[in-house]
Amino acid sequence: MAGPTLQQNYFQITCTCTTSPYLFLGPACTFALLACPSCASNFTGGSSVTLYGLGLEQVSALSVSGRPVRFSSPMPHTLSEQGLTADVLAALQQHMPTATSVQSIQIQTPNLVSFTSNTSDAWSSFFSPLQPTSLVLLSDVSRSAVASGLNGALVNPEASYQSLTATLSVDNSTHNYTSLLYYTSSNCLEGGTFGDDGRGGCELCPEGAYCPGGGRAWPLAGYWSVSEFVAPLSCLVPESCPGVDAFAKSLSATVNTQVCATNLGYTNTRCATCITPGFYQMGARCFSCGSVADQLTVLMWTLIIGGVALLCLAVAIAALQVRRLVRFTQWFITLQSVAVVSVSGVTHIPYFTAQLTTAATYVRNIHIHHLLMARAR
Repeated sequence: MAGPTLQQNYFQITCTCTTSPYLFLGPACTFALLACPSCASNFTGGSSVTLYGLGLEQVSALSVSGRPVRFSSPMPHTLSEQGLTADVLAALQQHMPTATSVQSIQIQTPNLVSFTSNTSDAWSSFFSPLQPTSLVLLSDVSRSAVASGLNGALVNPEASYQSLTATLSVDNSTHNYTSLLYYTSSNCLEGGTFGDDGRGGCELCPEGAYCPGGGRAWPLAGYWSVSEFVAPLSCLVPESCPGVDAFAKSLSATVNTQVCATNLGYTNTRCATCITPGFYQMGARCFSCGSVADQLTVLMWTLIIGGVALLCLAVAIAALQVRRLVRFTQWFITLQSVAVVSVSGVTHIPYFTAQLTTAATYVRNIHIHHLLMARAR
């Protein structure tokens, strides 16, 4: 006779993986491709690139634009190492202070192009590259497309990011990274070079940029650019432009170089505009408007301090003798000169920046000559 069935309740512990600035994956959120600082390859392949990450022992397969690639066994790296490894680990520690090591694997980039010849059977030419007349990106080619007319002029594939797909052994899941591996027809693939100089050489990386190779320039902190393919511009307020962290790069579909410190109120070209409502602009800097109570408090103190300062100035000008008045005027003009410089200089002071900027602006904007003209009358 069958016994009673015991009904049990089960629960499953799940976690939400971190997605920014690193994308962690897997059932326990232990896998992440952190960076590939110099992942650039010619379309003909053959470049050796290094991927840095955590949990790389979980990778069972890698492919580039649908083509399987071989990869090395994960190699551990610790704090004692230098170069790119140290940069990747330093970037990781900003978000994970307890991290003491990363891993790396190397892959050989595959050939993503094939040659077609002027034959009636264009499809068979993919397998007969002895007489090339056309260079075609494989991922853009189908049998019907080839048969219908890819049989003549040279086709130069447009430089672009190619998808890198990782398969994890722990759950057999696949994950695509669409802005990690860059393919180009340029021969300037080394880090530190910007692009072809038109004379058979490569341009040096422009000021304010990190150049991962392939004609790309990622703005450093204090710089901004419209895209990764143009030299960056310096920002009027350095802290308004955080730049692109080459060693903690977002793995989104595009590389965003128009990065502004929106938490500080900056936006638009060169991060030179303040976000409104919520922030106001004084000089080149943005300041938070705060709550209504904060604004009323600032306004009240502004009226009190401004009124007292003007009263003291008026009394001093009216009561002082000519010689002392001249010295007082010289002193005040010197103070205003210092205030003009201070409006920009106090932006580098870590404490009471807003208050000091406001005070310097008040002193700068006092027109003492109006009071002097009043006494002269």
